[in-house]
Amino acid sequence: MEPYPAQNYDLTYICGLEIEEPTGLSLIEYLEEHRELTVCYAPGPRGVNIPQEKNSRIMDLHPILHINEQEALALSNQEDHETAAFYLQKRTKNTVIITLGAKGAYCLEKNGQNYLIPSVPVKKIGDTIGAGDAHIGAILACLTMDIPLYEAIAYANQISAAVVVFMEPLCPQKLCRLFHSCHKPFETIRTKIGPLPVFVLTHIKTH
Repeated sequence: MEPYPAQNYDLTYICGLEIEEPTGLSLIEYLEEHRELTVCYAPGPRGVNIPQEKNSRIMDLHPILHINEQEALALSNQEDHETAAFYLQKRTKNTVIITLGAKGAYCLEKNGQNYLIPSVPVKKIGDTIGAGDAHIGAILACLTMDIPLYEAIAYANQISAAVVVFMEPLCPQKLCRLFHSCHKPFETIRTKIGPLPVFVLTHIKTH
């Protein structure tokens, strides 16, 4: 990890496949040494196969979790995504984002706000491979530009909707160019692509 000095970064994204590998321990140790980094963890379908010791050490880093509904239920042993989010947040003490496919994305923020942001309808799904990666990538890109999380997720829903209409995992170049060319990206995207879906905000529930 020497070529990657921590002071050059604010956010760190890790996935379950990286952690599952033997070299995952080196990555965990690096993050434990640099707790000033904000960690975003997407365990993916491999999450349930990660040894408990590794998983516990990652959760101790208080990561932002980005998972789909099936993964959330498997990791929490809960029966619905909302209960799973609260269960997982008790462990991470940080934001939990759960993608729900056609229903959108549910978020339980660190401060207790929880909300559902509807998906962007598509006429026909080509291939869902890469949709989750595109979703979290868009969120992290927005966060580096100080865009509020709920707006970042709404934009990420736009990106993942654009990805799934193709038969291969790719992001349309016009959206990439649009995102990178914006000085005020969210306002410009809202204008050029159109109004984003209405999201529903609710207050924290007690479990």
